[in-house]
Amino acid sequence: MRSIYLRWFLNLQPTHLILASSVLALAVFCHGVWANDNALGTDSDEIAQIEKLVKQLGHDKYVLREQAQDELTRIGAPSLDALASALVSNDVEIVMRARYLLSAIKVDWVRDTDPSEIQDKLENYGEQKEAERLKIIESLGDSPGDPEIAALCRIVRYEKSIPLSKLAAIEILDFNNAEQTWENRKLQIDSQLEGSKRQAVLWLRNILTHSDDMNATIDQWKMLVKEEQLLWQEASDQTNHEIIQKVLFHLVDRLEKAGREDEVEPYLEQIVEIQPDNRESIRKLVILFLDKQAPNAIEAIGNKFSDLFKKDPFLLYPLAYAKRSLGKETDTTDLVRTAREMNSDNAVKHLQVARLLLEKRGWFDWAEEEYRTVIKIDSSSEFGARAVLLMSEMLHDQQQDNKASDILLDFVVAMDGNKKLTNIVVKIGRKPNNIHSRMHFFRASAYEVQGQTDKQLEQLNLALKKDPSDADVLIALYRASDQTSEQHEDTQDKIREALNEFQKNIQQLREQIAKKPSALQIKERLANAYNLFAWLAGNTLGEIDAKLADQAIRYSHKSLDLRPNAAGYLDTLGRCYYAKRDYENAIRYQAEANLRDPHSGLIREQLETFQQAIEKSKKDRDS
Repeated sequence: MRSIYLRWFLNLQPTHLILASSVLALAVFCHGVWANDNALGTDSDEIAQIEKLVKQLGHDKYVLREQAQDELTRIGAPSLDALASALVSNDVEIVMRARYLLSAIKVDWVRDTDPSEIQDKLENYGEQKEAERLKIIESLGDSPGDPEIAALCRIVRYEKSIPLSKLAAIEILDFNNAEQTWENRKLQIDSQLEGSKRQAVLWLRNILTHSDDMNATIDQWKMLVKEEQLLWQEASDQTNHEIIQKVLFHLVDRLEKAGREDEVEPYLEQIVEIQPDNRESIRKLVILFLDKQAPNAIEAIGNKFSDLFKKDPFLLYPLAYAKRSLGKETDTTDLVRTAREMNSDNAVKHLQVARLLLEKRGWFDWAEEEYRTVIKIDSSSEFGARAVLLMSEMLHDQQQDNKASDILLDFVVAMDGNKKLTNIVVKIGRKPNNIHSRMHFFRASAYEVQGQTDKQLEQLNLALKKDPSDADVLIALYRASDQTSEQHEDTQDKIREALNEFQKNIQQLREQIAKKPSALQIKERLANAYNLFAWLAGNTLGEIDAKLADQAIRYSHKSLDLRPNAAGYLDTLGRCYYAKRDYENAIRYQAEANLRDPHSGLIREQLETFQQAIEKSKKDRDS
């Protein structure tokens, strides 16, 4: 792992197509009507009955209007698309009653078969505002697994907002964009959406049907772009700029993969052209351009919204990156200086820029300067302390261990005897002795690179005296050369002691969670405790003890259950499988860690080690 210490509601609109769902089911009333799509299924007669009832909402006789409304309420979710289509009716009574029903009918978003983390995300989904529902959709899109696809299909099919339904479909298509094996998933998606004729459902069917034919897929995306642009020109709120931009990004991606890069530029220009003047939206778009490595597009949007860029370091630094990529060094220097001089007395903002943007993007030279700016503003504050610790771990990850150690040396000198600074360290969840230990560990790492084993061992032993449970120090000692057999045995004993302490901590945290299951902070601490055990075992005794390696693998998976997709935890799991000589799984999870944190030198180095191991294993078998 990188370091064991760091790591709506839109106006309801018609769909123009009738929802084909599954068996009509009695609904349970609770502030609305709850419908479970597992029990749904419609045939042509039932669809016709729904259409008839919707028309009956405008009947001349009040009693028949009420009857139709009650029956549609009973039917629930299968009638949603027909009701949404009714919103364009010329009959005011139909429109009014359709709006009421659309607000009253509620979908049971959570399934018993959903994993707990998805149940947590979808709890009260229908009661959330538009912005919150969109965040949930995007969070489901972060993990390309079958349960996430099932949940997103549910949203595509039953979300009352047409734009959100489309955005959920795009999240699913983003999975397809990730070079996944899609045969089984196509079957899953078809099963989840069977019978539905919503626009977003048709998108999925058409795109996935042609997914094996790149040129046919490109034609589908081009058609989709035109359809959404027409809706946009008509000022329809069935779409928005974000949907069109995402569709354009998919088209660009397919063109690039087909070797048709010469067709890309006009579509990137369209993305910039439709972008409104909204800071958060522009930030998100710039991140997408960074992911696409499209400096020209970043420069174009920087020119379009120059006044906004001048006031926001989260925009200025990406623009500086774009200028540097285009060889405009003078512009780059000016932009970086402007960004750094902004908020000159606000340590928090500089810390956020350093951690959330610059280090995450791998712009380490700029990140280091921002961290140093925080320290310069107030070295004895909580933010100054965080800057020191984050910067030292970043430098270690980039194998600049002497610099990392020097930074901590200055900090521990200031901390020793300074009760206020010591209390700040404790407040942010660190132990003062551990910071001493990290300082010695970084120096030991530098000596190891220089081949000075005696000095390396000296620093490791100093580190261990300060913190006997520092897993990185124990791992380094376990691997260090020039040790006697007695020293090696002593190191193994210390590793067992640390593992026992980690196990006790795990048990204590489990007991606390049993008493307070909703305590998120305790769950995070438990995830870290599982990870610590797995990291130490997987790098040391798990290599010679298969039972311990299996336990490390179990604990590593448990850490990821609590914090899915954490790059550092995936890195640990990769190492645990490597200890078992399960090189395929080691590479699988390490590659995922590298995808989640592509700029971590330590994660990348470990992936290369695993790849070399599997190649050697294949050669040995062949010979």
